Amino acid sequence: MDFRERKLYHQIHPVKLATDIGVTPIFLFFLWRHRITYALLVGFLPPIIVSAAMMIWPPDLESLKNSSLGSYVSRYMTPIIEAVRLLTLVPMAWGAWTHRLSLIGLGLLVLLLAWSNGLIFPRRDSALTQNPSFVDVPGVRLAYDKSGFGAPVVFLHGGLLDRRQWDGQFEFFARTYCAIRYDMRSSGQSETSPSTEPFTHHEDLLHFLHALRIQNVTLVGLSNYAIALDFTIAYPKLVEKLVLVSPGLRGYEPHDPWVKTKFAAMIESLGRQDLNGAVEVFLTMWVDGPRRTPAEVNPLVRERVREMVTRAFHLSRLAPNCKGLEPPAAGRLSEVHAPTLVVLGENDAPDIHAIGHLIHQGVVGSRLVNIRGVGHTLVMERPDEFNRLVADFLRD
Repeated sequence: MDFRERKLYHQIHPVKLATDIGVTPIFLFFLWRHRITYALLVGFLPPIIVSAAMMIWPPDLESLKNSSLGSYVSRYMTPIIEAVRLLTLVPMAWGAWTHRLSLIGLGLLVLLLAWSNGLIFPRRDSALTQNPSFVDVPGVRLAYDKSGFGAPVVFLHGGLLDRRQWDGQFEFFARTYCAIRYDMRSSGQSETSPSTEPFTHHEDLLHFLHALRIQNVTLVGLSNYAIALDFTIAYPKLVEKLVLVSPGLRGYEPHDPWVKTKFAAMIESLGRQDLNGAVEVFLTMWVDGPRRTPAEVNPLVRERVREMVTRAFHLSRLAPNCKGLEPPAAGRLSEVHAPTLVVLGENDAPDIHAIGHLIHQGVVGSRLVNIRGVGHTLVMERPDEFNRLVADFLRD
């Protein structure tokens, strides 16, 4: 934790809070009695000593940083608000010196408003950054959005999608955590260098986290051969918690003839250069699912996925040689020790359900939840229900 963070979070340490609250009435009492020397000694010396001690010998501030109060102050205690808090001493001190209770009350009111500004004027972040940040990793500049403070939660989008998939989650989790989402290689706004060299998404993720100086992370990933699972097996010490949504699995042999037939039809459409036809088959597989017609699915979800997939089909040609974890994750589930939540959609393909149950059985202590009435892209169909589910899991 750097100096800026220590300076911010030490303010909500119980010792610091008790000191600041305790000296204030004594400070005002001595000013009321025109004992200015005593007032200055009592009002400023103890808070300065406590703050200096915490800067030099910091207590456990990480737990405060990851708490709800820590997330609140990191989000709303801006330098301007901190300055306002300090300036409230002026009317309170002058009110005590001149025996005007109204000024003391005014100062206390402004101080209360400074601390509670986030409750009165909650900040709403844009659902999608128009000008994303970038991180350079070998072969690609990864576009990403980062918002909020607290423990980092990284969202990994599905195959042929991009970070916009998480529009329904990003702002919600940024209120409590440091929410991060990025476009993978050959996706979204990431700038991919054309190459036939082999690469793995979980190694890209490692480089990405190193660039952001993140040492421990919670991963929330949808589909896409469960890249989050590969990463957790490859780098177990880096993962705090793991959420796998509609997961794929490297090393699993598909059995569902419906998906095989649809996948072959998608490849055939691409071979005929029928991009629209290929995208529609993708939507049938991974938005509608085998148990629903397009008319039974939210049309806005279908169109949002259509836009992402249409763009991704072109980009996927830039770096086609994607590899996975070796040996594959299917035979290594016992190596996962991070608390794990597996989330399935009732109307998803049978193979995805089989994979979800396989992971649940193989990862000791994992939880499995099946959300009714949704398919593979459940995070877009039922964002509120999904958000509550994951938020409860992260709090446990």
